[in-house]
Amino acid sequence: MHFSYFRFLLIGCIAMSGLSATGCGSSDGTAQLDAGMGAMDAENPASGDCSALPAISSEVEILTHVPDSEDFTFDREGYLVNVQVGTGALFKTAYDGQPQLQVPDVSGFARGTRVLPNDELVVVDSGRSGLLRIDETNAVHEVLLGLPNPNGVTVDMDGLVYVSHAHGEIRRIDPQTGEFAILHSDRLRSFDGIAFSADYRTLYFNEEEGAILAMAIDADGNPDEPSLLVELPVEFLLDGMATDRCGNLYVVEMAGLIWRVQPDGSAEMVIDIRSHVGNGLIPAVNFGSGKGGWKANALYIMDFAKRVYEVEVGIESKAEPHLPAPVTD
Repeated sequence: MHFSYFRFLLIGCIAMSGLSATGCGSSDGTAQLDAGMGAMDAENPASGDCSALPAISSEVEILTHVPDSEDFTFDREGYLVNVQVGTGALFKTAYDGQPQLQVPDVSGFARGTRVLPNDELVVVDSGRSGLLRIDETNAVHEVLLGLPNPNGVTVDMDGLVYVSHAHGEIRRIDPQTGEFAILHSDRLRSFDGIAFSADYRTLYFNEEEGAILAMAIDADGNPDEPSLLVELPVEFLLDGMATDRCGNLYVVEMAGLIWRVQPDGSAEMVIDIRSHVGNGLIPAVNFGSGKGGWKANALYIMDFAKRVYEVEVGIESKAEPHLPAPVTD
């Protein structure tokens, strides 16, 4: 999401050559990226197959103890992790417990938060127009600055970070070195939500006004030109996205709707929480960790009024780099 108060003057400090470049900010971290490890515990095992879409619950559980933020993720231990709006503080929160402060001042304008395979965090900081990395000691590193209005973030199985930009770019960034490649550029568009397919061979990203684009990425990391997957008939702005293990996307429409988009582009509005959200806005959606009470087969939807909505959708998340989902037939 981006509104006028999130717009900042960008500092041009990036030297580029073709589709690869080295930015002015670099990390001094030396931790090696591990392959994806771990698995959801038996508390919420995977169930069913992908031959038919499961029914989505009409019941909505509302949690009010989670700090409000524009984005959130779940770590390997199962905690919800996010950077609070305004304070810039990083918290981790148990399903039935109080938020635990981790870092008092990460970013006052955090737009995206994800976990790397080695359990470090990356945060998109629109205030500094950059990508930050938070290591195992909770030290904050500036990975890359001077990004053109960075917005959403996702991570592949090798630990590389993909950032969407409201100024029309998709970048792939090494979170340890700051080296990057521009995978797509179209300054006439504003990109927001970003997520991988279940097999990590397609990168999806959306325009706020309704278009969802699909970019195939081959085994060597080379991207194709993106194509239009679907144009959603939205009345408001799109924002965050999440993918289930069968490859379906769940896309936020900020007024209080969630769209489900199948890999073939078929789309339907499946969750309507406008009566709960009221005049507020929802920026983010994610699957639960399957640990500590957070349900693996439920979507968690964040709003800016310190509420998280839990809706069971009958299917689990795709594998995450730090927390692969069980493989089922």
